[in-house]
Amino acid sequence: MLCEVISKYFNNLDSYLNDEKSPRDYGSGQLLYQSEINFINAIYNNPESNAMELSKKLNITRGAVTQYGNKLEEKGIVTRYLKEGNKKEKYYKLTELGYKIVSGFIQYHKDANKEICNYLSSLTPEEISTITEFLDRISDLPVTKCNFDSGKCYFDNELLKGVI
Repeated sequence: MLCEVISKYFNNLDSYLNDEKSPRDYGSGQLLYQSEINFINAIYNNPESNAMELSKKLNITRGAVTQYGNKLEEKGIVTRYLKEGNKKEKYYKLTELGYKIVSGFIQYHKDANKEICNYLSSLTPEEISTITEFLDRISDLPVTKCNFDSGKCYFDNELLKGVI
């Protein structure tokens, strides 16, 4: 039973990581990767940002900013412009489609957060405490994924005898 809990924990982590790698449509008809959404959100949260500012905020190179900018401009999500009196620095802003994507992204996360909050609010304080303690504890330990098969726990294909 204990190994099953750890397996579920790691399965959820794997699911989250795989989901992060998969493109998603936030209601615009465009499939976007998480890195693209991060770029779009950075522009949304920092209007009139130039490439250098976006590079710092996203912790990516200026070349990567240019690549994302090009890709998202081709998709009609962002546009680049020059400010009057500054012909050197390129600035980014969202198009109408970009704002639609941000709105869909926000709604997607609001719905997911509402669902988990509804579930958590149905739990007793003791159950919440148990979950919190488990998450605190597992974050401090070098826990490794184990295999659970027929009621037996395996680690590196060896049976964990009497440990779990």
